[in-house]
Amino acid sequence: MKRTKLVALLGMVALLASCGGQTSTPTSAEDTGAATTPSTTIETTLKIGSPAAQSEFVKGQVEKFLKDNGYSKVTVSMVELGEDKADSAITDWTTGPDVYAFAGDKILSLNQQGALATVPNSKLRKMGTDLSSEAFSAATLGTSTVAYPFAADNGYFMYYDSSVVKHTGNIEEVIADCLAAGRKVVYSLDTAWYSIGLLSSFGARYNVNLAADGSKISSITADFDSANGVKAAKAMLQLVNNPNVDVVADDNGTAPSAANKVGATITGTWNGEAFATAVGENLKAVKLPGVTVDGTIANLGSFAGYKLYGVNPKPSGKDTARLDLAHSVAEYLISEAAQSARFEAFKTAPTNKTVAAKDEVTSDIGLAALAAQAPYSIPQTAVPGNIWSAADTLRTTMKENPVMTDAQLEEAMRAFNSTVCKVDN
Repeated sequence: MKRTKLVALLGMVALLASCGGQTSTPTSAEDTGAATTPSTTIETTLKIGSPAAQSEFVKGQVEKFLKDNGYSKVTVSMVELGEDKADSAITDWTTGPDVYAFAGDKILSLNQQGALATVPNSKLRKMGTDLSSEAFSAATLGTSTVAYPFAADNGYFMYYDSSVVKHTGNIEEVIADCLAAGRKVVYSLDTAWYSIGLLSSFGARYNVNLAADGSKISSITADFDSANGVKAAKAMLQLVNNPNVDVVADDNGTAPSAANKVGATITGTWNGEAFATAVGENLKAVKLPGVTVDGTIANLGSFAGYKLYGVNPKPSGKDTARLDLAHSVAEYLISEAAQSARFEAFKTAPTNKTVAAKDEVTSDIGLAALAAQAPYSIPQTAVPGNIWSAADTLRTTMKENPVMTDAQLEEAMRAFNSTVCKVDN
């Protein structure tokens, strides 16, 4: 993969993530002044929220930062927190983590809960130097920057066993190749993140318009009840009821291997290392295949977005030294050193420009596939609040009625679209 392709990937994901049409230059909070407090005098415990699989890595990075900067009286306490559950798993943010990772679509909800401190001026200036300028769109609400983007690969594509799958152009061909070898395709359509991506395949979209200050959704428009939306629904109906497609809600660990009786898995870079170990040199990765509906072929759609670190101001209260330290920790976690280490450990697509240009990053097969999928992706930023439950309802209806008429699909998509457009701040 050429360097220019990775730059295109980062830029494309960021542009897709600019849902709502942010055009103003992001602003930040003034520095607290706590930076002048000697590091050796700060005595506290910082809580860091992280998915379990990355907890030890993140703890090690935070402890390295503290040691290197003389914070000898600061300890680290890890809190298990899924990036996709950050806005729902914690009900009392006063006892929540000081710094935590979250998926980009949670940014509005977290901000409304008061769990995102605005990035101070000094941190914002360094972000502007070290990160791609496009990354700011994923960390911005209204005109304020409220998070630290650390990963540009919150999307999915297809890993496959090349000894089994010989045709990657269309999903029908992929399924046929797998069937011939006694294997299945793993496509986690029981998870709305995947099924909504599919429903965008023929061009149907939603658009979330935010209030000027970024505090809430002002309106939502969508056209999933259009002809394009119905075509995508037909594709979804075919796949969720195909016995050779495993629509399990959790794709983690399901490598396209003989041991798993799987030939292709639609997932993201977070599984790359484990899949390489399980499959070996036969592991390949490509963008999602096409799908055929009523004689029309469209590339299967997906989400594209960022993962970010948020700084929760509530545990600090009036302790400005602790809050400033939390910001410094978040800043370090998106630094060149931390992102290099994260790529080595997890093959995470970096937001840091220097890391993104490294040979080992630009040659990664997963990131190359993600770059190829980017034009067929929709942004994972502020999303309609009811879209996930609407997708679950639609999928349940399809499973209960595997042979739906066009009229029934049109009715189902009208109901889906109406639910998606409801504003529920």
